[in-house]
Amino acid sequence: MNLKLAVMAATLAALFPAVADAQSRIAIQGRVTAGTCSVDDVSVTLPDVSLADLPAQPGAFGAHREPAQLLFSGCAGVTGIEMTFRGAANPVDAGRFANEASTGPQDIAVWLVAKGQTIRPGSTHALAVSGADAVFDFHTGYWWVGGSAPSRGDVLANITVEVAYQ
Repeated sequence: MNLKLAVMAATLAALFPAVADAQSRIAIQGRVTAGTCSVDDVSVTLPDVSLADLPAQPGAFGAHREPAQLLFSGCAGVTGIEMTFRGAANPVDAGRFANEASTGPQDIAVWLVAKGQTIRPGSTHALAVSGADAVFDFHTGYWWVGGSAPSRGDVLANITVEVAYQ
């Protein structure tokens, strides 16, 4: 008889599983990335320039520009870098970065250029990576946007570079 009871109990257990008092859900999130690099902040000091030394016509870069670099180091698993340049656009010339100095002339903007191409606020630029390090070379300088004669004062632009690795 005990064998019959054991078989009947196993059959009933299979037909009517135990009811749980509660349930729990586990959510797992993550992301696999291409890799990463280290990049340092960049500070560029433009040379003082006299009003007389600015280009005679607005919209000209002039000779007063400074070279700069974004240095990416320790790249692992990265074959490309996509950089988006964020910052306030000049209200007169949206292709240049605004002068944000509190005492600065609004008719003077900041221009960035790389490989002959203007870096506009919100624009994206690519950089190939073939080793552990990569360099993005660019120049920056004053840009007279026009209006009346250029004004004097401090110049300051804050630009954030958002980086995506590939």
